[in-house]
Amino acid sequence: MNRGWRPAEIAEAIDLPPGLAERWTARGYYGSVSHNVKAVYQRYLSAGTTATPAISIRCRRRRAAAKFVEYMGGAAAVIARAETDFAKGEYRWVAQVMKEVVYAEPTNIEARALCADALEQMGYQAEFGDLAQRLPLRRAGAAPRRASSCRRASTSAPTPWPACPATSSST
Repeated sequence: MNRGWRPAEIAEAIDLPPGLAERWTARGYYGSVSHNVKAVYQRYLSAGTTATPAISIRCRRRRAAAKFVEYMGGAAAVIARAETDFAKGEYRWVAQVMKEVVYAEPTNIEARALCADALEQMGYQAEFGDLAQRLPLRRAGAAPRRASSCRRASTSAPTPWPACPATSSST
């Protein structure tokens, strides 16, 4: 904070001491250490504002996302670049950029699938750390979750949720 760092920058700089990092009970079960550091900052040190006017008076989410995607050359161009970044292991960036495409074009199955794959890989990294780099990725040679499988899943009729016994009228 004294260096002018924001919560995300502080969170990236903090690691658990070796004694705690090696203990299973101290792992980031409900999120990574970086998530927990941001939560501490938000709870104890933040007044709920960034003090940046451009952030405080943002455009509506969908409108801003559509403009971002337009500035980046359209959804197809963004997805093509994100595919390249995914192959390089830049999952956080891919998820962030695909989020904009999904907000701009909610029915874009390619963007949704690529975002889901990136988030899945981030989950592996959060859970398994360095071991995640040695695990086979679903996209590396295997059939990834792409538009064809998503379309197939989305065309099937949704399964209704079972009735909750507490709210059932049969009692």
